[in-house]
Amino acid sequence: MRLFLLSTILIYFSFQSLNAQIKQPLRLEIEIGFNEDMYEVYSAGREGIFIYRNTNERANGGFIWELSLYDTQLELKWTKAFKIDYGYDVIGHDYNNGRIFLLFSKGGTEKGDLKVARFITSNGDISLHEIERPIPIVLTHFETIDDVLLFAGKTKYKTNAALYNLKEKRFIALQGLYSDDSDLLEIQRNFSLGVFQLTFLVRKPRRNQYITVKSYDKQGTLLFDTELTPGEDHNFIDGTATSFLNDEPFIIGTWSNNKSQYSRGMFFGEIHPNPGEEDIVKFYNYADLENFFSYLKDKKEKRIRERIIRKRNKGKKPKFNYRLLIHDVIKRNDQYIIVGEAFYPTYIRQDYMPGTTYNPSTFDYYPGTGQIISEFNFSHAVILAFDENGNMLWDNSFEIDEIKTMNLEHQVSIDVDPDRIALLYFYEGKIKSQVIKGDEVIEDKTDTEIELKYENDDVRDRFDELGRIEKWYDKYFYATGLQRIRNNSLEGSEVVRKVFYINKIYYED
Repeated sequence: MRLFLLSTILIYFSFQSLNAQIKQPLRLEIEIGFNEDMYEVYSAGREGIFIYRNTNERANGGFIWELSLYDTQLELKWTKAFKIDYGYDVIGHDYNNGRIFLLFSKGGTEKGDLKVARFITSNGDISLHEIERPIPIVLTHFETIDDVLLFAGKTKYKTNAALYNLKEKRFIALQGLYSDDSDLLEIQRNFSLGVFQLTFLVRKPRRNQYITVKSYDKQGTLLFDTELTPGEDHNFIDGTATSFLNDEPFIIGTWSNNKSQYSRGMFFGEIHPNPGEEDIVKFYNYADLENFFSYLKDKKEKRIRERIIRKRNKGKKPKFNYRLLIHDVIKRNDQYIIVGEAFYPTYIRQDYMPGTTYNPSTFDYYPGTGQIISEFNFSHAVILAFDENGNMLWDNSFEIDEIKTMNLEHQVSIDVDPDRIALLYFYEGKIKSQVIKGDEVIEDKTDTEIELKYENDDVRDRFDELGRIEKWYDKYFYATGLQRIRNNSLEGSEVVRKVFYINKIYYED
């Protein structure tokens, strides 16, 4: 296996937009065989970036896996090989405070034992830990602080979570979490204080859906437990919280008039922990946003605006229904910025045979048949900013309607600067970007090619479904993917190469 690292200025192609300000100063290439597995990639912040995969080599009852750490200049720091027994699949990874974790599950079931591989970033020291699940649980979340792991998921359709201390080799129960009427929306971590903050959507009979937030320290002690209620006319659908321990008890998310998965707008909520003080929630309808539909072509946006006016003239409230995938809150000075990606699932009908199993989160069951989600289609991203009183300061939107994926994951990455916000996503081997300043678009949507190593490189296959862009550290992102490249100016085996690549990216003002 050969490594290629380009550490000088990369080649700029003549077809690249002259206005593009996306810079790609570094590119790492790892040539892989045509039958070898793809790498998984994850940020280690300013410590670099780590990649791992199953080599499919066999030894003493298991497969050999590899994990490599590269620094921010994409120079290799170390590579470690380790054995994982047959029957185990990787289901999660994480990084915190000089530690990298890989999580493996046996058999891919809710009862299978777990293995955790922990790496120290300074020297690559590795330790393997075997963990027996105390109860069956379908894991959906895996987060770490120091050597304390948080596992969360569903046990018989009930939300459950527990901590595990690697050094003490014991589970720590978290009180008040085993519930059949709640869904875990997110987990946030405060590394300096050693606190996990969990946000839940709660459903109860004869009560509108509301949100609860619970905080625990590394010993499992409940530090904070509160709820935000929407009132009689609204239901919360999704939400993300700021850090309550930093005296910012805010929740931003989506709402509806009923318990549908489709939202009618956004809300900003402030929780008052003091007895006698009422929580404050402000609701915003999508029809009231200035730029929610500005991503559309002019004629289509005009028709929607005219429809809104006709509805209001008749004394009716215009209603638009969307499903939004919410990002974490970003604080910039006194603004709280939220990004949501609008999507809709496409279903296909599939025969359902008695005796087989199906996932209730993806199937709508009918006698003899079922519907399964075939893909997720994205339309646009919406960006809103609020002040600390929940007043909306501005909104904007960004078209992403080319994207279709099998998994529901964030597609847009964001770089927030004091004077502007850059939004980026990956599509068909290109970096698509747009730059906004408040409710203004200061740079229209731009396409930037993924830059290659040699001047005469020609991409023959892009494997677009494997490409993506993620936030790395500070102002930097990384783009990863797989390419088959031909270069007739090279010789021998260099003429055609299949490479896994990582390009370092930033937006230059």
